[in-house]
Amino acid sequence: MSRNQSHGAALAEYALAMSISGTIGAFVIGSGQSAINTVFARCVIGGVLLGIYVIATRSLSQAKFTKASLVLLAVIASSIVVNWVCLFSSYRYAPIGMVTMIYHLQPVMVFIAGSILFGEVVSKIRLTALLLAVGGALLIIMPNEADDHLQGVSVFTGYGLAFLAAIFYTAATLAGKKLAGVPAPVTALCQLALGSVVLAPFVDYKHLPDTDAEWACLATLGVVHSAFMYILIYSSYKKLQTSQIAVLGYLYPLVALLVDALYFNRSISILQICGCILIACSGLCISMPPAKKITQKASVA
Repeated sequence: MSRNQSHGAALAEYALAMSISGTIGAFVIGSGQSAINTVFARCVIGGVLLGIYVIATRSLSQAKFTKASLVLLAVIASSIVVNWVCLFSSYRYAPIGMVTMIYHLQPVMVFIAGSILFGEVVSKIRLTALLLAVGGALLIIMPNEADDHLQGVSVFTGYGLAFLAAIFYTAATLAGKKLAGVPAPVTALCQLALGSVVLAPFVDYKHLPDTDAEWACLATLGVVHSAFMYILIYSSYKKLQTSQIAVLGYLYPLVALLVDALYFNRSISILQICGCILIACSGLCISMPPAKKITQKASVA
């Protein structure tokens, strides 16, 4: 395969992964399970399959564990698991598309935390992007006609949980910046393994799925939205520039908005559309690297 063909395949793989991410909410709701039950099933099923992938690719043999890396892995894994529980919980209270956009304040949060903790330079462009993100979030959460059928307190609970999920994802991202010597598949496997162990005592075993359709939703979350999606991302990361990853990353909330409109028949107000655009623009501005300095970054659900 030529270099151009390889790059084109990587673009397609990452675009598919982000599109798959956008459908997570529909399967979480379709499972009929609590957030903890859903995350546990995702961790167990996805962990088994990803474990097979790690063994097949010999990724574990490439890992160099130290005391520092083990601590960072624990921080990353626990933050991601809590992030999933918060995000999946938010789907029960507010429109999936809107909470996904709030969740995509992640790049802005990483930028703010990086500026405070690591002394990263705050340019005028990034400061403007920060203001755009705040404005976009306010437009989304403002009471509007699109949410008239939902209870106000419920909607704000959903937005709050999505914001909390983004905070925990930010913590995982910052810890990931310091992690070295551990391949990405091994890091992801640690997340799924920790989730399986920690959440097991809290699973509501008395209220498991009643129908084949609900079991199918749980299985899909583990097989497709965890193992398969992660493998696509690992396969494409190193072949793409940060700018390409940043742009394609917004397929995730876009697909979530489409799922809301087509599957759940939910409308979106003009102000919310404007808010989504502002958040997307701010995220892209912050994620885009300087012309001569390109790094690899991405965000996943």
